[in-house]
Amino acid sequence: MAKPTRKGFGSVIIQDAAKSLARSVSVDFDPLGLKYELHMDLSAIELSGTKVVEPAKAPPQLVAS
Repeated sequence: MAKPTRKGFGSVIIQDAAKSLARSVSVDFDPLGLKYELHMDLSAIELSGTKVVEPAKAPPQLVAS
């Protein structure tokens, strides 16, 4: 994928706006396609006054005997 010659709205969103929340943002215009990495702490996306809820465990499965 060729690197764009100008910076449009999409680039602003995926690079500049994301930097306000992320520890690091990486965009690579690789010939095989766009590679985008966004590393952020969970606390950066938590809403104030809310708790992070762990995913529910799968219920036990019944096994026929």
